[in-house]
Amino acid sequence: MTQKNRRPASPSPCPTPLTAWTDLALQTGEMVMASLQVIGHRTQRMVASQGLPNALDRAEFSLMGQEKLEAASESVQAMGALWHNTQVEFGAQALEEILLGWNDCMSLLPSPPGSWPQPPTQAFDVYTRATDGALQLSTNLVRIAQAGLAPIHSRATANAKRLGS
Repeated sequence: MTQKNRRPASPSPCPTPLTAWTDLALQTGEMVMASLQVIGHRTQRMVASQGLPNALDRAEFSLMGQEKLEAASESVQAMGALWHNTQVEFGAQALEEILLGWNDCMSLLPSPPGSWPQPPTQAFDVYTRATDGALQLSTNLVRIAQAGLAPIHSRATANAKRLGS
């Protein structure tokens, strides 16, 4: 494979990974605060019912368990799908790098020493692609975490609003 046929080092897939991780941290914080409000509200209702909850309280407590199971199921499903896609993507990239490296090694064998490709240029391309891969992995991990957090976050914040906590 000649230099012009090589996959060029792409522009950074995530120019600001810090922003993506910060957004995830803020969403997590928002979910934690909403959860604390909802837990406090529901705990007060449990204590106030003194072991004999009325129909409204029983419905709320039942909803509480159902929501947790649904959110956990949606979270695991979303993260699993994205994790699978990430594995496939990085497996393909690893194979491509192996083949590019093999091609470079084979191109050196029949060549006289003066006609070898310029290693610094090739090394720079390899390092650039490796850096792009690390940034892409970071971006994918944030997306996986956000997908897992989304169902839990949406229910926690919706409950906080609904319960007026």
